[in-house]
Amino acid sequence: MKLRTLELEQFRKFARPVRVAGIRDGLNVLCGPNEFGKSTLLAAIRGLLFERYGSKADPIKRMQCWGGNAAPRLAMEFEVGDGVWRIEKRFVHQPYARLTAPSGARFDNDAAEERLQELLGFGAAGKQGAKLEQMGVWGALWVTQRDSVLQPDLAGARGTISGCLDAEVGVLTGTEKGQALLKQVRERLFEMVDGNGKPKGRHRTLNEEIAARDKTLGTLRDRAARLAEDAEALREQTRRRDREGDPAAAEADAAALADARRRLEAVLLHQRELERAQTAHELTERKWQDALAEHSARCERIRRIVESRASADAEMRAAETARATVAAVDAEIERARAGVAAAQARHEAAGCNAHRLRRIEQVARERQALALLEAALAEAETVEERRRALQARFDAARVTPERIEAIRAAVRERDTARSALDAQATVVAFELLPGHEGSVSIAGEVLAPGRRTIAISDEAEIAIAGIGRIVVSPAIQNHVKLAKRISAAELHLRESLMATACADHDAAERGAAERSAAERDLNDARAQLARLVPGNPQIGLMAGIEALREKVDASRRVSAIAFVETGPEAEDAPEDILARVRAADAEEDAAKHALSSSAAVLSGAQERRSALHETQVRADERVDAERRALRRFESDAAEADAREPEVQLTERIAETDCARQASGATLAALERARPEDTPEGMRARVARYEQAVKDRDARVQRLNVTIAEIRARIAGEGGFGLDEEIARVERERDAFARERAGIAHEIAVLTLLRDTLEAAEREAKERYLEPVVRRITPHLQGLFPGAEIACDEAFRITGLTRAIAEEFDRLSDGTQEQIAVLARLAFAEMLVDRGKPAMVVLDDALAYADFDRMERMFDILAQASRKVQILILTCREDIFARLGGTRLEVKACDVVAA
Repeated sequence: MKLRTLELEQFRKFARPVRVAGIRDGLNVLCGPNEFGKSTLLAAIRGLLFERYGSKADPIKRMQCWGGNAAPRLAMEFEVGDGVWRIEKRFVHQPYARLTAPSGARFDNDAAEERLQELLGFGAAGKQGAKLEQMGVWGALWVTQRDSVLQPDLAGARGTISGCLDAEVGVLTGTEKGQALLKQVRERLFEMVDGNGKPKGRHRTLNEEIAARDKTLGTLRDRAARLAEDAEALREQTRRRDREGDPAAAEADAAALADARRRLEAVLLHQRELERAQTAHELTERKWQDALAEHSARCERIRRIVESRASADAEMRAAETARATVAAVDAEIERARAGVAAAQARHEAAGCNAHRLRRIEQVARERQALALLEAALAEAETVEERRRALQARFDAARVTPERIEAIRAAVRERDTARSALDAQATVVAFELLPGHEGSVSIAGEVLAPGRRTIAISDEAEIAIAGIGRIVVSPAIQNHVKLAKRISAAELHLRESLMATACADHDAAERGAAERSAAERDLNDARAQLARLVPGNPQIGLMAGIEALREKVDASRRVSAIAFVETGPEAEDAPEDILARVRAADAEEDAAKHALSSSAAVLSGAQERRSALHETQVRADERVDAERRALRRFESDAAEADAREPEVQLTERIAETDCARQASGATLAALERARPEDTPEGMRARVARYEQAVKDRDARVQRLNVTIAEIRARIAGEGGFGLDEEIARVERERDAFARERAGIAHEIAVLTLLRDTLEAAEREAKERYLEPVVRRITPHLQGLFPGAEIACDEAFRITGLTRAIAEEFDRLSDGTQEQIAVLARLAFAEMLVDRGKPAMVVLDDALAYADFDRMERMFDILAQASRKVQILILTCREDIFARLGGTRLEVKACDVVAA
């Protein structure tokens, strides 16, 4: 199956119609932030396919739009085989289902549900809605949010997967009879229990009947028990009402409440009198304390006046002493300043002399360096003249390496051709006896007596005087070609010799040797010149004789100017001048030390003067402060005496003390008469008694209501034959239980037979796993190079082998999630290969992958998407931007369906 479009209206958060269109083969990615509705889209696909249009189960109710009760409407176009189908459903209100085939044929309602299940290979939803085991392979391939770390659950897809594997692996073990028997056993078991082991058919009916009887019995027994409980409760509630409504107890509570209220009033009255006495006592105490404080303050002012007068006199004497000391230190400072001025003059004179001598030393060293440069320049000019002569000699040589090499090549070519010709020449040996001179000639050349050998390469005539002629014609191959080769070589040799003005090859070799010798001498002269004028960046001298010449000229001009400045002393040796410089530096250091000593004396005197001056200032300030304090104390004393004379203050202290003692006695008497009760305690008692009276009345009323209710229930149950009804229902339940026991025995026998037959096939089941492992291994090794997996017969991955074998459950969450995604891709590829509909949906998967793992997973997804349609729902747009694929959008559209 390949999804093409999806439409939603009034579904959860999508109140208005929206559409996701343009879903293509391969990779499709829908990105959006949290709360965008990505998981809602997957829920819409699952609900549209697997939930029945007329269901009232909770999953259908959860489809409704948030905050409303409108009918959810969904539609989807998907491709199966060569055609595009369209399924539309409306839920809750006026529900319907419509399935439109590629040919235009339409299936409505239940027919649409059945055709859709047959087309996509899933089971019908139950009363509680579609479960995972009913969704077939789609429950395994469509990963919901937070479930990507779990392995695909193949409970509902095992039949489809097994069918694909049977087609690849072939028939398992076992004879046809064994397979037929196993089929009959399974069919009979399926009549009594479904694929999950749950009862069905008559077995289910019996369970329902027994459960109904058990429920009825429970209800009847509960009613009988409640009736007995009500009778006992009526007696108990009646006793409690009589006890709570006793008039004597009510009168006792009323009397206790009245006594508590009376005692509360008495406590509050005494508390008010005590508070008034405390206030009066505090007032008289404060007046007495104020009078005492005023008397103490007057005594303190008198004491301070006496102390201030004595302190002012002492500070005046200290200030006079400080002023005399400052005057003495001022005279000492003047003497120190005169010493500093004399030391400064000596130091400046010594510094000028040292500076003059250092300048003379510098000029002497510059003249010494100039002499070295002049000597180097003279030697370099001599070498330069020799280099120029050698350069002229080298330039005059006409035998260049190219020309001598051309001459040598021509000689080699000529000699090679002649050697080839001589090798094929006819050799004639002659031996003339003495006395026959001039009797034999070859090509006009007369042979002398004796033995001789001649090589003949061209036709030659041997003449014998008085006898005749012999013509020798050598049989030489390529004679003409070799002759031309020799002529060409000799011509090239002559032209090359002419270019060098040499007569022959030997002369040319001598010319080449002379040129090489001149080149060696020239290179030696250049190297010597480079050593003499290498340059010196530290003094700004570039390499080369011209730079050295310019440097010498400039140094001469600078030296002449400096010599005029320094005079004849610069002609002395630098070492002698340096000795005078050191003596001048020593003299300057001594003058500097004397200046420092004089400055230190002056600084010390100035510091003492500053400290003494500060002491004098502070003494003057203290004198002023003491005088101001004395005037303030005297003024305060005069004002206080004018305000209240001392006699009146003494009388006020005596009067306030008497009033304080009287109020204290009154307060002590009230404290002694304090009652034992407290206001807080009595208020709590009054509230407690009032609440007790209210609670008693309320309890009596509630008990009356409860008694009336119990009597009504007893009256309603009293005339019904509960015991007879319980006995009848128990008889019916026992009959159903005996029938169910027989079915259970049959199920046990058939289950044992089925397990025995399946055990024989268990070993062959391993062959089922090979296609699954074969498909997942390439993806796995793309993520973990060299890794292998292990599966159990339920197609679940149990382990991963890299360097060592690891249990799947012990792997990290990220690794488990990545392998679970790979398993889904492998199952989808296998289904597509066998012509089964399959596609993969991943909702916020790969949440635990690091950058490297994510890149590898992207490569694997891209590779798998060549065969399987994949839909990615994610909120991490920045990361999944690297995945590629078709980008989908949720857009508004018209009404989904009428």
